[in-house]
Amino acid sequence: DEIGTSSDMESIIAALNSGVNLITTIHGFDVEDLYKRPVFREVMENSVFKRAIVLSNRKGVGTIEYVYDFTKRGEIRGDYKC
Repeated sequence: DEIGTSSDMESIIAALNSGVNLITTIHGFDVEDLYKRPVFREVMENSVFKRAIVLSNRKGVGTIEYVYDFTKRGEIRGDYKC
């Protein structure tokens, strides 16, 4: 399910602290857009998530624009199609 509230983030942190691995979705224009949202900024700045896969419809549904590594704060791949 999509993450959208601070309550969602608290639940995710509790799950991760219990050893659970998660795949989640967050809707935004790009990673920079997510950093502008207070709910997500603290979590991303503390590398709670390791990577983000940024998708678009640029070359059809499921185009991978890039993979972002939160631990290195940078893009690690680009321009792939799922």
